[in-house]
Formats: sequence, structure tokens, C-alpha cells
Amino acid sequence: MPTMVMSALYDRINRNAIMWMTYTTQFIDADRALNYGFISQVVDADKLDAEVDQFCETLLSRPRPAILGLKEYLHVAPKMDELGAIDYARALHSMVNTAADMKK
Repeated sequence: MPTMVMSALYDRINRNAIMWMTYTTQFIDADRALNYGFISQVVDADKLDAEVDQFCETLLSRPRPAILGLKEYLHVAPKMDELGAIDYARALHSMVNTAADMKK
């Protein structure tokens, strides 16, 4: 059933994109995946390892509490109303900035 796939995507991509994919069952190329928001970037195959290494270096250079706070916010906030999401962002910001790992 396409509904299993749809349930995993409904809050991540455009409804029309989901419908097109489930009706046609066509292969999604890199450009379409980028357009639908499945992926953030398209790179040539010969540059992929360098891009992954650069991304990992960037991610590892950031304080862990900040990364965890961002992940938490992006997981929870979209389900909140606007004022709740703003208040939640402020609360997370305070917790992240007072974390011991942020002082390094």
C-alpha cells in the first residue's frame, strides 16, 4: 500500500509530490528529489566523498548541545502553533547556552 510511504512523508514534502509519486511509481532522480525536499544538495559522484567529509567536519566542529537542541526543535516545533514554537525556541536556547559543553 502506498499509504505506508505516504505516512512517512506527509509532513516532509508537498502533498502533490506525494500524490504524483504514488500514482506514477516513477523513479525519482536527483533533481526531482532536490525539488521535493528529500535531499539538500546534489553533487557529482566524484565529489561526494569530499562533500561528506566537509559536512562531517562542519558538524563535528559545532557544540554537541547546539546540534541536539536544533534536532529537538526541528522534530517538535513544526507540530506547535507559532507562539508555542517561539517559546520553545527560547527555552531550548537557554538550556543550550547554559550546558557545560557550550563553555568549552
